[in-house]
Amino acid sequence: MFTSFSQQFISLYNTIISSKYYVNQIEEACIIIPGLDLLYAYPDDNQMIDLSMRYLHHLPSWNEGKNHLIINFLSNEKLKYTASAVVASASHTSLTFRSKFDIVLPAFNPLTAVVNQRIHERRTIFLIVFQSTDQNLIYQVQYLLLDSRTSNSNLVRPILVLDSSSNQSNTTYNQRFVLVSESPYRQGVEKWIDYSESLCSSEFCLIIDADNLNRFNLYDSLACGCIPVIVNDDIVLPFSEVLDWYKIAIHIPQVKFQKIPSILSTYSSKEKSLLRKQIMFIYQRYFSSIEKIILTTLDILNDRVFPQYSRSYAEWNYPNYSKVGLPISPVLFYPAKAFTRTGFTALIRAHNHFTILCILLKSIQSVKSLRRIVVVWTNKIYPVPDSTLWPSLIVPLNVVRSAYGSVNGRFFPYRQIITEAVFSIEEDTCLPSVELIERAFELWCQNPERLISLSDQSIWNLFDNNQSFSASFSSVFFHKHYLHLYTDLLASSVKAFIDDLDTCEDIFFYWFIIQTSNGQSVLSTSGSNRSSTNNYSSNLYNLSNECNITPKHCSFHVSRLKSFVQQFDRTSYYPMKISHITAGAL
Repeated sequence: MFTSFSQQFISLYNTIISSKYYVNQIEEACIIIPGLDLLYAYPDDNQMIDLSMRYLHHLPSWNEGKNHLIINFLSNEKLKYTASAVVASASHTSLTFRSKFDIVLPAFNPLTAVVNQRIHERRTIFLIVFQSTDQNLIYQVQYLLLDSRTSNSNLVRPILVLDSSSNQSNTTYNQRFVLVSESPYRQGVEKWIDYSESLCSSEFCLIIDADNLNRFNLYDSLACGCIPVIVNDDIVLPFSEVLDWYKIAIHIPQVKFQKIPSILSTYSSKEKSLLRKQIMFIYQRYFSSIEKIILTTLDILNDRVFPQYSRSYAEWNYPNYSKVGLPISPVLFYPAKAFTRTGFTALIRAHNHFTILCILLKSIQSVKSLRRIVVVWTNKIYPVPDSTLWPSLIVPLNVVRSAYGSVNGRFFPYRQIITEAVFSIEEDTCLPSVELIERAFELWCQNPERLISLSDQSIWNLFDNNQSFSASFSSVFFHKHYLHLYTDLLASSVKAFIDDLDTCEDIFFYWFIIQTSNGQSVLSTSGSNRSSTNNYSSNLYNLSNECNITPKHCSFHVSRLKSFVQQFDRTSYYPMKISHITAGAL
């Protein structure tokens, strides 16, 4: 039984023993992988499972599965006695999957793993629907076709519905029977198609069910560069613990099922191109072979066992990630505008001016759109003041010690930050007026990808090599997403450089935002009544400001920023552009 292994299992075995994680002595291992071939179906799955369970229970190391990994492509319901073992499976459902414990594998299909080289630039098919065996879903697909072919529809490319129930015993793998809907004036036409060729020619692929067949359909879609459209919440997606599936698939609620064609038609060519590039990156790196699937599984387990050495979100999901450098692809924001009703979180750096900080807290609580205050305590010598010393406020207040115990921790994406909008200020900042803060927040809602500065105080300008530096960033609005980018993407060597300086972290962070937003100008609001828009440009950064900043202080910041820029392996950067907008103009 266990001497006749499949070719896929032999490949899996060779990958494991040649990986950096393999050890010869079982006593040295953190995870043990039993020699079970559960990759593909057997003539009698039940007998195979029974024998496998007996084999596992006779292993000296088994101990009810603790610290064991079972790699399984069979039905998970048959493996319900795996006890404490981690199950890496392509058949997980929302009922069998244990979050942060089990691992969802892609349903590797060797028959489609090689077709990715034939991906078409020109997509002649709008949508392929993988038909369900559920009668209710079959009716929904029929209504979807009717709605998509009304006289008012702008859809010109065909929709194909693959018949999963047709008898294909006398056909090859690539021959599939489909219903083709391509005209509002006649019923759909049934015909045979080339499966792989059609996937490679289709813009979108609709995954309806969470059954095993649709897991293979999802894999086939990714292999062919067809953008998956997922409507079933019960689908547990492969490697979702580390991969961002919102970058490689479109998720549409079940209640909008009949509107799917019209929703998909709103995606621009650029958006579809970005999705397809990300799909091919994820597929090639993690899904395209048994070897890559197993190595990814081991990487995830290694991240769990040694979290201090784990990969960041950026390392898993960014094609152009580098240890030292900045992202090349632009940051995307959906939707393009935010809602003012969601409010913002005030992120306040506190160090040693507790009395002034308390005055600031009492003042800022009156801002109507404020939802929460998060104070980051960065003082390494003095502890956080006792809770009885903090003022009583009308908004929630959270005080956290700086993550990593460094100044970089000021811009860590703390879980207490509950809103997308973040208002960053210092403890000794001269707080702008309530009206100006509200106006600046409204401006941010219209431009969530940009940095919004509040310059209610005077601005010093100084010139260094004919470049103008403006100190006007004591208080700013930005998107919480930049906190994740700064934490996950910035190389440890650059963070160490900032920690050594033990200051100017705000300068570096705002400069970082400019680079990751493709150099979009900073919008600077002003409380004055002048109605003008001025632009200042700098190849580096327009510098942070305290209440009584001086040109000498600016010069100090400029020199620090230049040193910071030298840490990156890039020869050019986006210039800083500031557009001043008066509060009245908003």
